[in-house]
Amino acid sequence: MADKTARRPLTSRPLDFFYVLFFAVHLVASCLIDSQVFLPAHFVPAPLSAVLDTFLRDTNDPLMRSALEGRRDNAWFLAALVGEMAIQLPIFALGIVALLKDDKRIYPVLILYASVAGITTAQVLATYFVGDERFLLTSHNIVALLQAHALWAITPPILLVDMTARCVGIIGEATRLASEQQQQQQQPRQHKAKDRKKQ
Repeated sequence: MADKTARRPLTSRPLDFFYVLFFAVHLVASCLIDSQVFLPAHFVPAPLSAVLDTFLRDTNDPLMRSALEGRRDNAWFLAALVGEMAIQLPIFALGIVALLKDDKRIYPVLILYASVAGITTAQVLATYFVGDERFLLTSHNIVALLQAHALWAITPPILLVDMTARCVGIIGEATRLASEQQQQQQQPRQHKAKDRKKQ
């Protein structure tokens, strides 16, 4: 069980506060925008459809267009969207709740998320700027794509390094305490052994 006595308020943890905001924004964007790939058009409210249309008009995002049109030329991206809906959405919700509670058990889960998200974002950016899709993009599209993906490109690496460092620190502290406890248990045995020798 988490140590509730060691819980720190979120306001004293600026990085965690940022992560909570990031997960909340990502959760909303995934549910309202990315999920449109899997929904029939008549199920999507007009305002949300308009948001996606504006995004596509500004970015000409070849990956999102491919997914919406059901093409198989970027099947990996569709698989990534499925993973986002099935795996990342629950992690966003769990991450928000756990970070609000200062529950350190979420750290390994966030390492998993950050690793997958970082790799996926790198693949997306490589497709835009190195793949053949780059010939479909204007300078305006490129700027819009960079603006749209900046937060998602920067945050996962920060999260990965931060959570890994926290886990290493926790493991190191646990190892130190275990070593001290073992030494304390050995001391009485050593004293008893010396007493026996004297006798």
